[in-house]
Parts: sequence; C-alpha cells; structure tokens
Amino acid sequence: MLCQICKKAEATVHLTQVVGGKIRKLDLCAACAEKCGVDDPAGFSMLEILKKFSHAINSDKEEDPKPKKKQTEELVCPECGYTSQDLSKTGKLGCPFCYKTFVENLENALKHMHRGTQHIGKTPKYHPLPESGTAQPAAEELPVKKTRKRAAAKTASSSSKKKAGAPDVYENQELLEELYESKKALLKQTIEEENYEYAAKIRDEIKELEKKIESKKEKEDETQDLLGALKTLFDSVEGEDK
Repeated sequence: MLCQICKKAEATVHLTQVVGGKIRKLDLCAACAEKCGVDDPAGFSMLEILKKFSHAINSDKEEDPKPKKKQTEELVCPECGYTSQDLSKTGKLGCPFCYKTFVENLENALKHMHRGTQHIGKTPKYHPLPESGTAQPAAEELPVKKTRKRAAAKTASSSSKKKAGAPDVYENQELLEELYESKKALLKQTIEEENYEYAAKIRDEIKELEKKIESKKEKEDETQDLLGALKTLFDSVEGEDK
C-alpha cells in the first residue's frame, strides 16, 4: 500500500478519523508522517492527531470520488448539548454522558485505530460492562468498597448507640468532623474510578455536613461568648462584695 501523500513510498502509518459517523482513513509513509507531526502514533493526543489528520486529508490532491452526503441526523448529548460535529472537530467529549451518546462513533474509531476494541492490560477498578450496563469490580477487592463497608458499619454502630442513649454523631463535633473527612476521601476515590453519579451524591452529603459543622461552630462560639460574659459579671459582683 502506497502513501496517500507522496504516492511513492510504502505506507507504514495508518490513521483513522470519524467525521459525522463516517470513517476516513489515511495511510502515510514514515517521512510524510513525520512532516505531519505523527512520528509516534502510539503516544498520540486525540485532539492533535485529528487536527493534523484533517490537514493532511485536505492537502491531499486526490479527492474522494464519492460525493459527500449531507448528514440527516446529528447526535447530541442530552446532558451537555455536545454534538457529533463537535466531537469530529475537537476530538474531545463534553461530559461523562457523551461516552454513552457517541458509543458507536468511539467504538468504530477505536476499532480502526487499534485494530480491535478488546483491551488487554490494566483496567479501571470500577467499570460498566457494555452488555448489561452494570458496574463490575476488578479482580482485587476495591478500596472504595472497603470504605463503603466501613461507612456502613459506622452507620449501623451509630444507630445502635443512639438507641442505647449515646449522643448522635451530628451532635458530636469530633465525630462530625471525622465523618466529613471520611466522605471527602470517599469522594476522591469515587471520582478517580469515574463513578460520577455516586460522586455527585457524596458531594451533596459533604455540603450538608459543611453546613452542620459551620452551624455547630457558630453555636459553640456563642456559648463561649455567653460564658465569658457571665464570668465577667460574677467577677464584678464578687469585687463589689469585697
């Protein structure tokens, strides 16, 4: 297969671009690939590779013999409004929900870029299977699951203590701050695992805890001010008696 740019050397670099749901390929020799800045396809940046790819195709003297059909339907992400045209221009996605909206475009692109869609190697600790859409854990026990188990155990323990007359966690400043730090650690872990829906729930819980902590601190400050005023009053009364 000859290089599509120089038409002379053997093509050794094969690139693929998805435009409007259609796949376009570009076969380059090593020299032309270097001129386009594609000297290391294995470590490419999606945005840069698509820009250079589009530039190389536009500069190709041989035009596509088939007339381009106007795209009748354009995919749009329901969450962020990102379109398939935006994806083809930038090579980026607008939000996590874009992966579901443009799944066919991405699968086709990856299939031609990597000669397959089956990943062999490391996998995220928390990922959904395409067939069922349910989350599947990795081979090793997930740290976040351990954290959730500990959080559940703390909740159960707190409930039993409350029934036995122990103070509520929301009434204890130390326990409240400990729960706050635990939630922050869990939020960080969940974001790293790209479980954004659960992360949003934890974020809201953290905001509520921040409000409770701030409110409790204000009450404690008011109590300290009141105690200080009472002490001053008692000292003045004792001074008058003397």
